[in-house]
Amino acid sequence: ATEMYTQWTSPSSEGKTGKVYKGFEAFVETSSITMVLTDQGYADKQKVESLTVNPITVSFAKGTHANSVPTYYNNGTALRYYAGNTITFTGGVIRRIVVTAPSANYSKLSANQGVISIDGVTSTWEGNSDNVVLSGTGSGRMTKIVVTYEVQ
Repeated sequence: ATEMYTQWTSPSSEGKTGKVYKGFEAFVETSSITMVLTDQGYADKQKVESLTVNPITVSFAKGTHANSVPTYYNNGTALRYYAGNTITFTGGVIRRIVVTAPSANYSKLSANQGVISIDGVTSTWEGNSDNVVLSGTGSGRMTKIVVTYEVQ
């Protein structure tokens, strides 16, 4: 398969990275934020509605699930989500989302657009959108989220 872009890394100490898409003269500069769910100070069995690390906001909702919403549990030290729950990413043009689960059997996500691939504990979404919705396809857990977005 032919790569549609080449990776670019800033020569400065900022460590910014980006992709130069073939056929385009313009450069798309990207940056990343990391959300470690165990570092948020959540109480055991706390329902989680949203989490913001500027400029990205992640909203967690019941979606089509009958009654459960995404909830943080100390047992397993992870945010649990359920079939039909939605996890919505906003706040910029998002290019990549990497969700880490505590074990492979808890990687249970689908996406409303773009491409999502699951490899063991890592679920990786790639696309180009300012409103990405991931949905639980079963009972899953997440411990960390890394979002790569375009710098405006």
